[in-house]
Formats: sequence, C-alpha cells, structure tokens
Amino acid sequence: MSKRQFLMSEDAECAAFVRWLETQPEQFTHIANETPTNIIQAARLKRMGVRAGVPDYMLIVRDRLVFIEMKRTAGGRVSPEQQHWLDVLKLTGAEAHVCEGFREAKQVVSNLLARW
Repeated sequence: MSKRQFLMSEDAECAAFVRWLETQPEQFTHIANETPTNIIQAARLKRMGVRAGVPDYMLIVRDRLVFIEMKRTAGGRVSPEQQHWLDVLKLTGAEAHVCEGFREAKQVVSNLLARW
C-alpha cells in the first residue's frame, strides 16, 4: 500500500500565500472572481463587471503591476478564459504568472523583489 501525498486545496494554498504577503511591504489584493453560488448572485456580479478568467491576485511589486493566477500544487488547470486574460495582461507589459501552490507564488514574488 503506497502512501498518498497530502495536497493542499487551492483555497489553502491561497491562504498560505496571503499570510506570507501580509509580511511583505508590497500592496496586494485578491480579485474576488469566484463562481457565483446562485443565479441572482451571478446576475449581480455580471452587472458589476465581473469577468471570467481574471487572475486571482493583483500586486504592486516595487513599481510593477503583477498578476498571479493560483492553482493547487497538482491537478489545477488554466481555463481558456484565464489564458486569455494572462495573454492580454502580458501584452500590456504587466507581469502575469500561473503559480502551482504557495511555494511557487512566493518564489515568483521573491524573484521580482530581488530583480528590482
């Protein structure tokens, strides 16, 4: 019988990333773009301009705008809408990354901090 590796959920990966970000001087926000729970909420969010595929996090690292789409460490996939947003953001000159888990997201931000 083999041991199964414990994988954190995407929510847990995001929570760990936010806890780390809160120790950093950079500004950040989670872009609340989750799937609505009912048709009324979906209609309200659409009226407010919520769009499918927008990355989970927007950060200002030094003087750069950085977007991070968070996925769980294994098994997450980028939807066509998410890929579209990542491509558009990169065309504007923003940094846009897909990170598989907290450790990768932390490394991306740490690398950006070291670069600038």
